[in-house]
Order: sequence, then C-alpha cells, then structure tokens
Amino acid sequence: MRITMRSSTTMKRSLLGGCLGVALLAALGFGLLIAAIVYYTSTKVEQTVPPPGDPRRFDPVASYPAVAAFAGTDVRLSKITARFVRSDGTLDLEADYRPSPNAQYRFVREVPAPADAPPIGAGSSADGRWYEQVQVEVSRPWEFRSVRRIGGGGGASYQYFNRGMQRKAEAPTGRAPTAAAPAPACAFQRLWADAIARGAPAAAVAVIEYDVDGYEFRIDALRFVMRFDPDCNPASVR
Repeated sequence: MRITMRSSTTMKRSLLGGCLGVALLAALGFGLLIAAIVYYTSTKVEQTVPPPGDPRRFDPVASYPAVAAFAGTDVRLSKITARFVRSDGTLDLEADYRPSPNAQYRFVREVPAPADAPPIGAGSSADGRWYEQVQVEVSRPWEFRSVRRIGGGGGASYQYFNRGMQRKAEAPTGRAPTAAAPAPACAFQRLWADAIARGAPAAAVAVIEYDVDGYEFRIDALRFVMRFDPDCNPASVR
C-alpha cells in the first residue's frame, strides 16, 4: 500500500488559494450588489440617464428632441436655461470649475385630476384642468448625490449617482401654466456670433435663457445682456 504525504507548504498554498478564491467571489458579489443598488437608485428612483452626445460638447438646442422625449409624452416647453455656454454654442459638462455648466428644461403637461382634488376655489382651476410640471436637468455625469426626505411621519435617505440627465416631476396643480414655447430654433452659436460682433469676448461663457418671448443672452460678470426674438433677430443690447 502506498501512502502519499502532502507537505505543509503545499497544504498552506492550497488553503491560501481557497481563501483567496472565496475572497474574490465575495468581493465580486459585493460589487455586483453595489452596482445593482446604484443602477436602481440612479435609473428608477431618481430617473437619470446619460446625456445625449458628447458630454464635453453638449449642445442644448441640437439635443432638445432627446431631452423632450425623456421628459415624457405630451409635454410642452416652458423655458430653457443653459449656464456657461461657450462661443461654439456648447457646454462642457465635465468642466473642472464650479459651479459647473448645466442646462435646465422646464416642461408642462396636462394630467387627470387627482382623486383627492379640492373643489374649485380651494385649489382647483375654474375649468377643472390639472397640470404637471416636469424639469429635466443636464449636468456633470456620474456626480454623487445624497437625498434626505422628511414628511408624513417618517423619512428616507439614500445616495445615488446622477448619470447626467435627470428628470423630476412636481405634484399636479390646478394653476394654469405659462404660455408654451415652440422648440428652440436658434443655435446658440448664432447668438454668440451676434454678441461677439457687439463686443462680447469670445473666451467668456454665457447664460442663455429661452421662453415664448425669445432668447436672453448674458455674461453676468460683464453685465452684458442681449435679447433676441424667437426668430433669432437681435431685439436689444446693453
């Protein structure tokens, strides 16, 4: 009969290999759990998705169809506010400076009256119509955020990664919305060209707002303000 004896060194290596394998599997499982939590909170709870196109050259006007689709069906545009627009009409969402560039789109859509809607005169509109305000913000991708909500006899807190484009809907209201604006038709680069022709420095960044009345272009540090009508024509400058 032949008996094979394993050396203590071999046994130690086997045990070490087994422990490392278990540790790696545990780490992989924990990583998958964290990834699932991040995906759920970032996508389902807070409704975030990656912004359309290159985040270092985000174009608020060219990206409007994708943003409106993300906002939901039957939405109407109320206002766009784009902060720190460069002279080529784009935003660098990954810029290192703070506050960082971002674009906010406000929409509204008509929704059914809530089951507990108050009577006319106590919150409901005279025509019984109800509206939901929806905001889509496009900002720095994969920014870590914390949320803490208190109310209703309890509270909740959690963390998530904003993937870059986030949708938030407000509680329905009976208050009539402001007049809707058509989809923006003026490339921000075109507005910048008119501003440069009137003395705006091309190396600056601007805040551009758009609503039913047209566009406002401003460089706050220089107190430079231009207004354009909805057809992109300069209306005033100061």
